[in-house]
Amino acid sequence: MNVEQAQREVDKIITDKIWMYIGGMGLKHKIYDVAMQGSYAKGTDLPASGSDLDIFIIFNTSIPQEERERDGVAIGKYALEEYDPVVKDATSKYVEAFFKYNGYEMEVQVVSTRHLTLEQIQNKTLDGKPITIGMERTPHQTKFMKKELRGREEEVRDLKQFMKDNGLYDSSMKSQGFSGYATECLIYYLRSFNKVVEYFANFKEGDILGGLSGNKDNMFSLIDPIDPNRDLISAFSPIKICRTIFVCQHYRDFKEYPKQSDPIESDSVTITYITTEKDKDILAGQIRKTQKSIIKQLKTLGFIIPTFTVSNSRFTINVPRISSDRIDNYVKLTFGIDNYTIPSTYKDHGVPIEMKNAIINYREANEGLEFIEEDGRLKAIKFRSHIHLSNALHYLCDGGVNLLQKTGVTEDIKSGTTHSVGKRKFENLI
Repeated sequence: MNVEQAQREVDKIITDKIWMYIGGMGLKHKIYDVAMQGSYAKGTDLPASGSDLDIFIIFNTSIPQEERERDGVAIGKYALEEYDPVVKDATSKYVEAFFKYNGYEMEVQVVSTRHLTLEQIQNKTLDGKPITIGMERTPHQTKFMKKELRGREEEVRDLKQFMKDNGLYDSSMKSQGFSGYATECLIYYLRSFNKVVEYFANFKEGDILGGLSGNKDNMFSLIDPIDPNRDLISAFSPIKICRTIFVCQHYRDFKEYPKQSDPIESDSVTITYITTEKDKDILAGQIRKTQKSIIKQLKTLGFIIPTFTVSNSRFTINVPRISSDRIDNYVKLTFGIDNYTIPSTYKDHGVPIEMKNAIINYREANEGLEFIEEDGRLKAIKFRSHIHLSNALHYLCDGGVNLLQKTGVTEDIKSGTTHSVGKRKFENLI
C-alpha cells in the first residue's frame, strides 16, 4: 500500500463514521455537506512529508455557532475515538488526531463550519448583519482550485516543497509565511513554479496579483480569487517576503538554495494579552499595526527596536526585530531591544544658533533646563518620563493606550497584559 491508498482508506473510514454518527443521532437536518477539503482534496498535497487530511462538517446556515461547535466536536471525537483525539480552538473548535496507518503518519482534523454563499463571504454579511468569516471560505476555495489547477498540481507541489525547504512555508502567526492556499494562488496567477521564482527574483514593491487594488500597508498584494476584498499578504511578515525575494534571486542565478543563517539572539520584551478576535486575517493586520504603533511610541520615549535594512534596485525596507505568536486565545508580541534601561536625560533636537528669534522662544519654552551648543544648534537637556522599559510598556499598554493606533488589539490590551523579558532568537533574513 502506498501513501495515496492509505489516505483514501483513512478518508473513507473517518467519513463513514461521521455519517454514522449524524444518522444515529438524528442530525441530518442540520447538515449541508460532509467533504474532504484542503490540499489533499485538490491533489496538491505533499504526502511524502506526512498526510494532512481536513474533513469538514458543513452545517446549514441557520444553525447557531454554539450548536455547530457542540455537535461538530461530538461528531469529530466519535469519528476519531480510536486515535486519541484532542479538541483545539482556533477561529472555532475542531477535533484533531495524529496516528500511524499502515506505517504512514496521518494528521486528521474534523472541522465544523457553516454554509455561506460566495456573496455572503465577500460582503461579510448574513441577513443584513455583519459576520466574521473563518473556515466558511474553505469549501469554495477547494472547489475553485480543483477546477483551475487541474493539470498543474505538480507545479503547486514543486512550489510548496521549495517554500518548505527554504523556511518560507508556514502560515501560523509565529511564522507568518506561505500557506498551502497562498502557494496555490501563486500558481493560479503565474501559471508555473519557474514563473513564481522569476516573479519574486524581479520583485516590484506595491505589485498586485489578482486585482486592481490591495492593502497599501503590504509590500505587495496577493488577492484571494474567490474573495476580491481579501489580500492574503496581510498575514505575512515582511521578513518572510524579503527572504522569499532573496531565495528566489539566488535560486534563479545559481540553481541552488542559499545557505540559511542561524537566528539572531537578542534581549527582548514580550507583551501577552487575550484576544477576542476570531478572524485570523483581521487579527494579523491588527497586530502588524499595533506593533508599528508600539515601536513608534517606544522610540518617542527613547527605546529603540533594532532593525536591519533590506534593499535592492527596486525597493528598500527596514525590518524591525519583532515576532508574534498565538496559543489558543493568548497572543504574544515580542520585540528585540538593545537596552532595558536608558539614561534619565537626553539632548533635544534644538534650533540653529543663527536663528536669533527662534533661540529666544526656545529658551523661554524650556526655561529652567540646561542648554548646550552642539553641531551648530542650541539644545536643551531634557528629562525622560520613563527610564525603565517595563515602566514605559505599562504606560503605553495601560495609562497611555490611547497613544497607540486604535485597533481591536489595543482594545484587548486595555483589558490587561503581562510583560516578560529575556533572551530571544529572531529570524534572520537568510
